[in-house]
Order: sequence, then C-alpha cells, then structure tokens
Amino acid sequence: MAAKAESPVINMAGLVQGIVLVTFPATSTIFTSSKYYSLSSSQYGSLFLPQVLLAVTGSLFGARLLSGSRPNACTSSAWQPA
Repeated sequence: MAAKAESPVINMAGLVQGIVLVTFPATSTIFTSSKYYSLSSSQYGSLFLPQVLLAVTGSLFGARLLSGSRPNACTSSAWQPA
C-alpha cells in the first residue's frame, strides 16, 4: 500500500499529465491556423518534443528508483518455473 504522502503526489502528477495531453491536441487548430500562430506541421510537432523527452526521462528515472527496492518477480522465491 502506498504511503499517505505518495497518493497526493501521484494524483497531482496524473492530473497535470491529463491536462497537458488533452490541451495540446485540442489547441492544434489555433496553433496551425493562419489567423493566429500559423505553425507548419513540423513546427507544431516540435512542440511535443519536450513532453516526449521528459516522459522518457521520467520513466527511466522511475525505473531506476524502483530497481533496488523490490526483488525481480522472476528471481523471487514465490515464483518457480514449471
């Protein structure tokens, strides 16, 4: 069970991620419109690069944090191959 301090952090991270993942595609019409920002497809796509890089970095960092805290399910004594 997660510690009481971890739940709000995880919930807030999920909220922020949800807002970002919904807002950027929803504003694509505004960003690519010639009336407003007039971004090309390449320019609009480059807006997602920081988001992708941070997602990859975060997942690698998270995996590194967990690597020393629990045993691998395959090497655990609870699991034995048939």
